[in-house]
Formats: sequence, C-alpha cells, structure tokens
Amino acid sequence: WYHYMGDTKTNYLVPFQIDYIWQPDEALGLLDPLNPPAKPCDQAFE
Repeated sequence: WYHYMGDTKTNYLVPFQIDYIWQPDEALGLLDPLNPPAKPCDQAFE
C-alpha cells in the first residue's frame, strides 16, 4: 500500500516520488501514538 501511495508511475495522484525507508529493528521508545487514553465526557482534558 505504501509503495502504491508513493509511486508516481502507478499512482498519477502522487505529486512527487516517495521512497520509504523501513527500519523494523528500531524501537519506538516511549511513544505509543495509536493508543490515546479515553476519558468520559464528564472529565476535562488537562
């Protein structure tokens, strides 16, 4: 999917070529970007 989205030859909607660099062995550290905490409607975000 990423290859298609960044390839100007197969996807004419891509404005420029994107060459993704994968580093699967690299740790994410303390980040957990896709798991935000859920709060009830009666609690404020600080």
